[in-house]
Amino acid sequence: MSDDATGSGEFLVNGQDAKFTTRESIAYMNSNQKVEMLYDNSTQFRPGKYNVELYAEGCQIGGGNL
Repeated sequence: MSDDATGSGEFLVNGQDAKFTTRESIAYMNSNQKVEMLYDNSTQFRPGKYNVELYAEGCQIGGGNL
């Protein structure tokens, strides 16, 4: 899901272009800190399954299915 008007864009993953929905810079403190990202979606999501993937410096660091 991407929308250039809301700040979406592209980045490289394993040498391939991938789209991102949103991004945020986080100051890493090496302290087991909690991080939260909010996405203000002005339209409702369509019913279905969604896959969420988290990346840092081009590497996938987490994810899940909603």
